[in-house]
Amino acid sequence: MFRAYSMIAVVVCSMASSAMAQNWTETLFAEREHDFGTCARAAKAEYEFKITNNSGKEMHLAGVRTSCGCTTPKITKDTLAPGETGSILAIFNTRTHIGHRAATLTVTIDRPQYTEVQLRIKGYVRQDIVINPGVVRFGSVNAGEPAEKSVSIEYAGRDDWKILEVLSGDENLQLELKDKKRNGGNVAYELSVKLKPEAANGYFSKELTLVTNDRRAESQRIPLMVEGRIASGVTVSPASLYLGDMQMGEEVKRQFVVRAREPFKIKSVTAADAQGSLKFESDDEAKTLHVVTVTFNPLQPGKLEQKISIETDLEGAKEAACMALANVAEQSGEE
Repeated sequence: MFRAYSMIAVVVCSMASSAMAQNWTETLFAEREHDFGTCARAAKAEYEFKITNNSGKEMHLAGVRTSCGCTTPKITKDTLAPGETGSILAIFNTRTHIGHRAATLTVTIDRPQYTEVQLRIKGYVRQDIVINPGVVRFGSVNAGEPAEKSVSIEYAGRDDWKILEVLSGDENLQLELKDKKRNGGNVAYELSVKLKPEAANGYFSKELTLVTNDRRAESQRIPLMVEGRIASGVTVSPASLYLGDMQMGEEVKRQFVVRAREPFKIKSVTAADAQGSLKFESDDEAKTLHVVTVTFNPLQPGKLEQKISIETDLEGAKEAACMALANVAEQSGEE
């Protein structure tokens, strides 16, 4: 009798542990399904499934496998600290697969405990439309400078096929669509995408939508990705200026370099400086490289993490920044 009760207890505990594990994995991913909709052949189609480590312990993603070659999954970061967010990147292979496609991605987690989570994707790759290249890729663009890229869109089927409009939610993208060819059921367009000079610095990834006159509603909207990076005309080195481990009463001096492609003047160097005293020295000449001296004399102990802002007279690239870091200890009692 005692043995029977023991076996029942083991089964109940096992079921409880499985339920706890299941509840834990249910909140890992914000989304577990994605529909790419209708895609042109060779067009870039990617989606990131965001994963947040809510286990309270370090999490390790051991691997991810796919049920279909139409999708290639990648782990962007395999080890996540508590509270940290990573992702599983799903790449829809529109060059090698056509028609309706679906895949199940199985993510294996081996720490803090073993479990598997399934993600699902689907989409339809049209054989009659080819976009070349499959993404409007600007690469690196200097801030304040205009840039332009173009792609060709080819269709095979009927002469009266049209792209009615191209939708964009970004006011910094200027679009121009040209009808290049229309005969024998073959239609060709050229889409020009211009990036306005006032676009903000940093990486950008946008989606355009080609709206067509296809008879089926599900085929009338075709996505096209636009991506690139706008680089500031002013760079600061190092990006993080470590002032050192020091004590109250000490003073340190460090330097950082500010560069640009054309001569410029530094109008001001400032910091909120809530922890201590940061002072800056720079010249007022117009040149492509400036050396700024930082003097730090802390007024209170603790950790310093302070943004230093540099204002220049360059049009379109007026500001740059770096971080000042230091650890300040109490002054020792020794004479």
